[in-house]
Formats: sequence, structure tokens, C-alpha cells
Amino acid sequence: TCVYMYTGNEVIPSCNNKIASYQYVEYQCIPTKTILVSTNSSCRNDGSKTIIPIDRNGRFQSYNYPTLIPMNCTYRLKTKPNYIMHIYALDISLNNYIDDCKSNKITFIEDTENQGLDFCEQRTHSLIYSSCSNELDLRYQITDASHMYSYGIELYIETRAHPFDWSCGGEEVLSTSTNPTIIHTIPTT
Repeated sequence: TCVYMYTGNEVIPSCNNKIASYQYVEYQCIPTKTILVSTNSSCRNDGSKTIIPIDRNGRFQSYNYPTLIPMNCTYRLKTKPNYIMHIYALDISLNNYIDDCKSNKITFIEDTENQGLDFCEQRTHSLIYSSCSNELDLRYQITDASHMYSYGIELYIETRAHPFDWSCGGEEVLSTSTNPTIIHTIPTT
């Protein structure tokens, strides 16, 4: 993420109140070449969850990425106790650029919830979800693998100590672009 702002001529107190031009730049680095934490195997036949341990950070890819194949899997993302996970989209391409999550989607589900938050298209590198606890289900459902411009998912996941003021359960729309991103869990300070 990058924000660039040219503020023009301003009085700069730290420069003896001289008039100067300056630029403000804000950015966020999202690693794309970290260790792969997902297993390159299909779902278990018994319907049980596949445990994906996350130590500090890592990349999760759908099975056979970048090729879309029909699947219905639930992965259990798990990190250390008293930690949470931030999940960034590197590539979520499941529906030929159409943001309609009917046939193909991923869903993040917290332990305390019946339903979760669905994604099917997110091709920009951005934070899409922050967990409430150290465990989170990721449901990966592909019923239509015929989409020519769909490749599966690639996520970057990082962990951090559970902030003492972390509040979960609400929704907030962050509007930093023309396509707002919904972050499911919100820290309160």
C-alpha cells in the first residue's frame, strides 16, 4: 500500500519557520516470497480439517496453485496461544474478476461464529482479515473450475501477540480506495 501526498509550500517549524516544499510518503511492505506453509495435497477424504501451523509468518496457497480445481476443504490456521493472525491477500482469483461469491469462494470463520466473511476476488496486496484468536478456519470452496482467469488463492499470514485492547466481532469499512475493504475484526484503542 502506498500513499503519496505533495503538500506544496508550507511553513516548517523544524526548519526555523522557513517556507519549504515537502512530500509525505506512507507505505506498507507485504512480503511475497516467504516460506510456504500450506500443504501441496488435496483435502482429506474424511472431511476433517487440515491443520496449517503458522509460526511467525508464511504464505498459504491453494492446492495446485495457480490452477483452479474443484475442492471443498476446511483448513485450520493455528498459531501460538495468545497470538492473533493478520491475513493479507496476495492473489484471490476465483471468479474471473467478478466479485460474486456464489460458486467459488474462501470463508474465514472464527470459533464463536456460524458464518464467516467470504472473498472471491482480491487481486491487490492488502490486509483482508485479522483473527480474534490464535485459531481460525479457512474454508476453500470451488464448484466451478472453468473460469479462464481464475488461479486460486495466495495469502500472506503474519502473527503477533494478542493486543490487550483488541476487540472482535464488529465490522468497519476502510475506504482508502474506490473499492472499500471490509475488515472483520477491529482493534480499539
